[in-house]
Amino acid sequence: MDELFDELVRVTQGAAERAGSLHVDELDQLMNDRMQLLVKIRRIDAQLPEGAPERLRYRDHVSKIKECESIILRRMNELKWEASEHLERFSDYHKQKEAYAGDLLDNEGLYFDEKR
Repeated sequence: MDELFDELVRVTQGAAERAGSLHVDELDQLMNDRMQLLVKIRRIDAQLPEGAPERLRYRDHVSKIKECESIILRRMNELKWEASEHLERFSDYHKQKEAYAGDLLDNEGLYFDEKR
């Protein structure tokens, strides 16, 4: 379990150090890696008795992870905000395009010259 917690701390701290330059794909990979480690840790933890000293031994690891998570979460929120801004611009563009196209197709506004 020591190796699993060490790896979890290493991965999390590494991501926190590069948080400003992380992209969505990297964050996705980080979450997948962390989830795999957490599943392994939880399997081992489920086998430990309630007051096992091993659980107390990893409190420092958990506090390091929590510190880093706030940095990572801040970056995720930045990316979320950027994505919502892009979606809003995209939506506005389509609304304008539809409104303009609707005016062109309005039968009352078109004139057809039927002289031959």
